[in-house]
Amino acid sequence: MSQSKLAKLRNSDVFKACMRVLEDFRVPKEDYDVLDKRPHPHLTVRYCGVERVMTIPCTPKTKGRAPTVYAGKLRNMLKEMQMESLGGTYREDQQDGIWGAESPSNLVSIRGTEIRKVEYRGQQVVTFAMIDKVHQRQADTARKRFNDNKIRFVEGEDYFRVSASEIRTHKILELSPKAHEAIVLVTKRGYLKIAKTLGDDKAWEVFDEMLERYFASEATQPRPHYHIPQTYAEALLLAAKQAEQIEKKDAMITVMTPKAEFHDDVAVAINAHTFRDAAQIIGTGQNRLTAWLRDENFLMKNNRPYQRHEDSGLFTVIERTRKDRDTGERYIYPKTLITGKGIIYFQSKWKSRDKSQGTLL
Repeated sequence: MSQSKLAKLRNSDVFKACMRVLEDFRVPKEDYDVLDKRPHPHLTVRYCGVERVMTIPCTPKTKGRAPTVYAGKLRNMLKEMQMESLGGTYREDQQDGIWGAESPSNLVSIRGTEIRKVEYRGQQVVTFAMIDKVHQRQADTARKRFNDNKIRFVEGEDYFRVSASEIRTHKILELSPKAHEAIVLVTKRGYLKIAKTLGDDKAWEVFDEMLERYFASEATQPRPHYHIPQTYAEALLLAAKQAEQIEKKDAMITVMTPKAEFHDDVAVAINAHTFRDAAQIIGTGQNRLTAWLRDENFLMKNNRPYQRHEDSGLFTVIERTRKDRDTGERYIYPKTLITGKGIIYFQSKWKSRDKSQGTLL
């Protein structure tokens, strides 16, 4: 393409919108190119081992929603390319920002509607969008019923609120690259409660199939096999072996206990820590720790972590609700927490910092 045409294209609103999409998907510059074709230039993209082409207009100032439309086309094309590389079919859920591969091995048909099996902590779970889909209800129906009866749902038993970083790390669901909010995963028990609020005949039919075909596929743990000694001599031998195993475990515990600063406990902790708690563990003040994390480019100015650090498991972002004192309305806001892995990592860097400065803060 000539330099004049290329310059004209780069100044177009559509081209700029498409470039932002490529940046969001972290497509290297060497993996896309612009070809001079008539009537419109072609944008060739190589992503996840798949190559696709789309046309883009080069009018300097495109009116209306064209930039948004073409950016959406490119975003969907990139998702299709990733799913094609995985051997599946692209699917997007507008409500939760969830998208994934629908291959025959992970699909369940409920009264002619196919949904993807999702597992979390060893049990089948569903999203609000999946419930709406199989019950053929309007978008956000299940979420509204859940919110209306929130007092009846127990977190950890009826549902899990899982951060986007954990979902990506453990590949529970495929999320849109721009999805950062936590996703609610509803257990079998939680689904039963939501289904009670959808009390028409069709809801009962779907309910039965969900129990028989979706939740019935949960893996059942085999019962352990115990050897029962048949003679007194076998009982003594078994007791001796068990005593030896206990002694070895006690010895290992004795060796591991003096580990400094309880790193093992922190690393396996289920709950993440606030900045105040993390600062106390590391041995500094909350404001000082937060300022240092921003200076070191772990946090943005709004104290949200950069995506790469959230994806690496140093931070997790959860949803919290706050009540407006003037209007009485409740609204959701994100809250950044430092994970156990993050505390260990930052504690090590903080000590290195202290040594380099020759002082403890």
